[in-house]
Amino acid sequence: MNDSTVSVAHGAEWYALLDDWIRGPAPAAILERGFFSAGSPEVAQELSDAFETHHIWSRRR
Repeated sequence: MNDSTVSVAHGAEWYALLDDWIRGPAPAAILERGFFSAGSPEVAQELSDAFETHHIWSRRR
């Protein structure tokens, strides 16, 4: 989720909008839906890890 090349490739305003979206509820909802429909324990674990990363990221500032 933390890719410094994004801020270089696009303007700071675009990066700020992306950061705001990432911190918002949409990614968490997408990850949660994916977790509950995961086809394997490995995929479920990856989504669980991503959800935790989102939780940590969304508290930053």
